[in-house]
Amino acid sequence: MTDDRRAILWVLAGATLFASQDMLIKLFGDRLSLLQIIFFRSLLGVVLIGLYYRLTGTSLRIISPFPALAIERGVLTFTGHILLFSALLRLPLVEVTALYFTYPAFIGLLAPLIVGRRTRYSEWLAIGAALFGVFLLCDVVGWADDLVMSPAHFLPIACAFCYTLVVLLTKKTAGSDTLLEQSLHVHLMAMILAIGLPVVGFFGGAYGSVSPAAALLSAPWHMSDAMTWLALLLIAASGVAAMFCLTHAYRKGQPAQLAPFEYFMIVASLIYGTLIWHDVVTPQECIGIILIILSGIYLTRQMQ
Repeated sequence: MTDDRRAILWVLAGATLFASQDMLIKLFGDRLSLLQIIFFRSLLGVVLIGLYYRLTGTSLRIISPFPALAIERGVLTFTGHILLFSALLRLPLVEVTALYFTYPAFIGLLAPLIVGRRTRYSEWLAIGAALFGVFLLCDVVGWADDLVMSPAHFLPIACAFCYTLVVLLTKKTAGSDTLLEQSLHVHLMAMILAIGLPVVGFFGGAYGSVSPAAALLSAPWHMSDAMTWLALLLIAASGVAAMFCLTHAYRKGQPAQLAPFEYFMIVASLIYGTLIWHDVVTPQECIGIILIILSGIYLTRQMQ
């Protein structure tokens, strides 16, 4: 088997594991705090990155040469996780995943402003196709009686926007931090925020409020039974393993060839949603998902 085919298999494995992580969060989200999930997921990531550097004997920079940008990346990634995990508790799994994959359209929109890259006319058409796909998937214009646009649909789209900013900020600091160092900085920031925000909320009086933000901060961390620990372990392990698979894949293959296979995550999410929650995807939603996938693949290949 060639290196390119092995890399494709690693991408497919990573996409499946990410879909598995999201499925587990949706499945166990009613008994776990989102901040608790983020903390333990990041803790496992920090431990494994530390073990890797310890075993390989390579040097590790805990502080980035660009600390302000590293903090921005960490905060944006943390915010994106909160938005995505919140959406998983409110929407069908495949809808959340498909809307998250609108991020190539955001990259096309923001790249001229942040990294000075000119967006071509064909890319504008692809961005328009992605937008129309979102309209169909969310039924913005009310064409389907059994579909309804809800505020929850904006959560994965906002997550995609956050991820876009992370990608573009990473391009600005390319060569200064290694990929694992960037991952370490993101995990450390997530742990700090997951613990710090509830403390700030407690002293700021958020625990007496009924707002969604207060509910997020004040949600108790359940750690008293074996099922909770098993759920946390499975969620953290699947997320970290997915990142390992994708990192390993992109070391072996060409990004332009591998990126389209990340969209297998939508297929895996559809399978999970159908088998576990008996979700039904309408023809209108299918067309919207296909438009998002095709436009995303085209934009990703053009921007490599």
